[in-house]
Amino acid sequence: MKINNFLIKISNKINNFFKKHFGRASGFAFIIVAIMSLFSATFFYYYIEDFRVPKALSLIIFVVLFFIFYLIVCFLLKFIFLLLKRIRTKNLAVYGLLIYGIKYFYEECLYYVDIDYFEIIFITVTFLVILIFSKSLISFAKNKKKKALIFLLPSTFIIGASIYFMLFPGFNSGEIYDLAGEKNKIASKPEKYEVEVIDYEGRPVDLSDFVGYSGRTKKIRDKYFGKTLKETDVRGRIYAPKNLQKAPVLFVLHGNHRFTTKNYLGYDYLGHYLAKRGIALVSVDENMLNGFFKFGLSNENDARAVLLLENIKNIFSRNKIKDSVLYNKFDSENIALLGHSRGGEAAAIAYNFNELNLHPDDGNIYHAYNFNIKAVITVSPTYDQYEPSDKSIILKDVDYLTIAGSNDADVDGFEGMLLYDNVIFSGKKNNFKAALYFGYGNHGNFNSLWGDYDLDPAEGFFLNRKELLKGDDQREILSIYTFNFLENAFGKTYNREIFREGPNNYSDLPKTNYYNRYMDSSFYKIANFEEDYDLNTSSIEGGIINFYDLNQIYEDSHDYGESDSKTTAVFMEAKKGSNYGLRFTEKIPRGKFLQFDMENLTYEDKRDAVRIEIQDTWGNSSSLNLSKYKILSPMTKSFIYKTDYLTGDFVKRFMPQTLIIPMEDFKNKNSEINLDEINKIEFKFMGNSKISIDNLGISN
Repeated sequence: MKINNFLIKISNKINNFFKKHFGRASGFAFIIVAIMSLFSATFFYYYIEDFRVPKALSLIIFVVLFFIFYLIVCFLLKFIFLLLKRIRTKNLAVYGLLIYGIKYFYEECLYYVDIDYFEIIFITVTFLVILIFSKSLISFAKNKKKKALIFLLPSTFIIGASIYFMLFPGFNSGEIYDLAGEKNKIASKPEKYEVEVIDYEGRPVDLSDFVGYSGRTKKIRDKYFGKTLKETDVRGRIYAPKNLQKAPVLFVLHGNHRFTTKNYLGYDYLGHYLAKRGIALVSVDENMLNGFFKFGLSNENDARAVLLLENIKNIFSRNKIKDSVLYNKFDSENIALLGHSRGGEAAAIAYNFNELNLHPDDGNIYHAYNFNIKAVITVSPTYDQYEPSDKSIILKDVDYLTIAGSNDADVDGFEGMLLYDNVIFSGKKNNFKAALYFGYGNHGNFNSLWGDYDLDPAEGFFLNRKELLKGDDQREILSIYTFNFLENAFGKTYNREIFREGPNNYSDLPKTNYYNRYMDSSFYKIANFEEDYDLNTSSIEGGIINFYDLNQIYEDSHDYGESDSKTTAVFMEAKKGSNYGLRFTEKIPRGKFLQFDMENLTYEDKRDAVRIEIQDTWGNSSSLNLSKYKILSPMTKSFIYKTDYLTGDFVKRFMPQTLIIPMEDFKNKNSEINLDEINKIEFKFMGNSKISIDNLGISN
């Protein structure tokens, strides 16, 4: 109330000033209402834009509707104030509306700005600018007071500049590191097939056991869809290689975008890319589980998983019917799942439900699926929104790939890495897991219908879109990585080089910053720092850690963007002459490769800063420069919002990167070393470094 009273006092002084120098400015309230209507319309116009109404027309419609609405509200408020007879009514109603509107705009769009007292400053300044603009415009246009230009011109400039700031894409502040790799490899494969596109629809399924809704939300949703969740649609679009029988198949699941958009059609590019190369894609429509304005669902991710499995069931039932257009098109032995956003989490849940007989939250619900799912891909996924029995989802003995971009403004942490840490291999199968984090990718551009705006207008207008990787480039990364991953998962190739070594040497991948991680079922851990909080212990019996002359060393959990993991690494800050080593009193297994995850926790290229040395029980040693095997990408500075760029408030984006070193390379440096009797592994620092180390071990 103090702020409101303060603003009202100021407005009265401004009102008296204008009366004295410019004449009466009656009618200025209409200008204020028009401005409020314009800004209010930016929050809602896109809902009818999804129905192919032109953007400009959508905006105009909502401006008119809000203008009428605000005029009615002003009239009612004036009437109420008159009845109360407690305060001066003249223009007070519109002042109150204006203050409320500005405050709402701030809370929806600028809540993240980290400046002391910014909310008060913003509300006050915006109120004064709009008030001055409207009064001076009336004074100039109606009262013919030329002095009004003194106030009209600067206020017009401020309002115009504000609108321009919202509309322009932002600042090209992205820094792509030149790691000077030789781009001598190609990741893509040539096209072999034409594409057959088929829309399908099956018998609806009842999801009421998995998700509930009621009241106005239920009324609105049921009215829009013309049915309840007891009759949830089973439908989607198929992209199949023409004239190819028993094609391996990827089922794709979209995320929680507004249900007025045909979200499942946003993966058309991926469907064509894979089908041309011999892999079918089925994009599943789950719009009935998506949100709209304030009428969304919650705790529905297990329902998304069940609906996905029901779609798979429908497709493969038709795959067996001779009269069906889908007869014998798909290979039931080679199935994979891909999910984007909440769909990513749902894909992981679906894999679990496929392995379980009973629903974990209700033993009376029986899951009879048992599909041969060989791989799971999550794209900018959520994680832990659904926790069966209050536990995190895990994946066992399945190939796993997760991908995300550094400028994701929706899921602002790389939550796919949280699941990556929970992918477990028994060693019975030859499975692998991989992760790719790349600079300046966002959330929406993985779906061609979502685009640059990870947040709905008007908040989305403040995103720094200029920094983003081009949408086509982002989708190309996903397409190439998905195809190579599926080729491995379906047993068509055993070339995991792009996942083991990373994408920097591939000429057909867009130029940006890449961070890759890899592990397979042959990995034998020596130190993953999960056993305790003792800096001198490793993960195996007889392992002793020692270090020398480090500026700082500690164990802590990983950060994946804004997501805190539950897995631990060792973090250290070193200088020239520092070292960090592990000694073994027990024999460690021999393997083909020495493997570990490392982070470069600086913004500089540190390629020559670290060497690794191994030693056998006889004292023979051999050392190698890590940059021979991978140049670690420095951290990426991301300015998510345009205001972040103005305030210098960037976020740090990075991820552990896997280095894999052939043991024979140590032998080639020193033929005397006995690789069967290794008793020491040591990291030697040749310059200032700030790194983390995790998952040190042997692999084959």
